[in-house]
Parts: sequence; C-alpha cells; structure tokens
Amino acid sequence: GGERVRQECCNLIAAFCTAKFNLSDKGIDRFQQTIDENLRIPQEFVQDAAVNALRALSKNYYTSSTEARLKNVTLKWCSELRKEIIASVTRGYSRGLGALSKSLVIPHLKEVVDTLIMKSLITEKEDTRDHETRKFCCIALADLLENIGVSEEYAYKWDPKEDEKKDNDDHDEDEE
Repeated sequence: GGERVRQECCNLIAAFCTAKFNLSDKGIDRFQQTIDENLRIPQEFVQDAAVNALRALSKNYYTSSTEARLKNVTLKWCSELRKEIIASVTRGYSRGLGALSKSLVIPHLKEVVDTLIMKSLITEKEDTRDHETRKFCCIALADLLENIGVSEEYAYKWDPKEDEKKDNDDHDEDEE
C-alpha cells in the first residue's frame, strides 16, 4: 500500500507544479526531496510518477538554477549514479537526469552526458550489470536532447583521449 501513496504523492506534486502555485524555496526544496526519495524506490510505477513530478517541477520552477540546486540535484545524481550499485537507485537517478530542465543541466552538461553514457555501457563486473539501468540511461540521453535541444553554444566537447583513459582504466581493473 505504501508504494501507491508514494505514487499519488508524486501525482499531487505534479498537479501543484503544473498549476503553478506560488511556492517558497523551502516548498520547492521539499518537493525535490520527495521526488528524490521516490526515484530510489524499486517499483517502476512509483519512479514513473516521480519522473512526471520532476518534469513539472523542473519546467515550472527551475527556470534559473542556483549553485545549491545544481549541487543538490544534478551533481548529486551524477555522483550517485557513478558509484551506486543498487539497481533501483541507478535506474531512478538516470531517469531523473533525463527529466531535468535546461537550467539544471546546461551548467554541467558534460558531466551529465558522460555519466549517462558511462552507465549505459556493459560493465565487466557482474554485480554492477543492470540492463534496465542501461536502457534508462539511453532513454535519458534522448530525453535530454528533447528537453534542451542541440546547439553549438553548449559546452560539451568530446575528446577521444577520454575514451583511451577509460579503456586503460578497464584494463587496470582486469589485472587486479
């Protein structure tokens, strides 16, 4: 029963955000905290509702980002996604990164894209493999393109040397 309450709570947040009620910064942060908690829940229907709430919150309240919000949402999720092995968390945070507004993604676009790409790759270690996380990372990349568009103004530059470094890191792990 608790998962249904979580789902409906996220639906209520989405409705509040879509209606554009006046919210204080504290109210916005509380909504974000609730969404964050629900993205970590293993049930996909709860994560679906959390992503919808995040889209509404992001679209209507995150028109400009503060450093605190970038740190508490975008950078936190990238960091968690890189190191976390619990499948429900990696699935939820990858989905969340795809739903963020332009103002939360653009300042750290390279880190967001690189994190999603990294988690979409098949890993050597069996305990960190999760095909659903990889799927959601690919979907999140497509969602990002839809949310922010494509522009030469964005500060994302791919460097082949980064891939070489990744290849070397993989071989170092194999030797251990």
